[in-house]
Amino acid sequence: MKTKVSRSIALTILTTAIPLSVQSATFIVDFNDATLGDLPGQSSGSGTTGNWGGSNDIDVVAGDLVAPGSTNYAITQSGTAQSIQGPSGSNSRKANIALSTALTGTTIWGSYLVNLNNNTSGRGGIQFNTSALSDTSAQDPRIFALGTSVQGWLDGSTGAEVTAATAMTASATSLVLF
Repeated sequence: MKTKVSRSIALTILTTAIPLSVQSATFIVDFNDATLGDLPGQSSGSGTTGNWGGSNDIDVVAGDLVAPGSTNYAITQSGTAQSIQGPSGSNSRKANIALSTALTGTTIWGSYLVNLNNNTSGRGGIQFNTSALSDTSAQDPRIFALGTSVQGWLDGSTGAEVTAATAMTASATSLVLF
């Protein structure tokens, strides 16, 4: 039996790639169209294609994450309110899905909700793979919550890291904007 206690993520990604020609694409993944249980093998989201892959330790669970009222952040959702939850501890578990439209610009804007369930070593975030579903590449740009901080890398191979310490509370749902 899996014990799921450390983190929940309601991944609502509004990602816009804006090259010089001002093109954009929107991806929304709220997991409300998924079935409770293991996320891999399921299709979920708008602007995605195929099924989720990755660790079976990532589960779809009942209940949505809601941004703090002070953010005035709300996206109208349909379906049954759900989120995803990973295992306890700091070990990395990943789930991946292909996007319907390639990210072709040099700028990405997005957001996600995360609750680390009071686990100060818990993690939850997004990695943008530079090659098809290469979920092991340390060079891929990524942003994640780690305890009470938010960390981001434009390129993991250069160590170009940006950290916002004490940016969130590990026991509350936080809205991460990037």
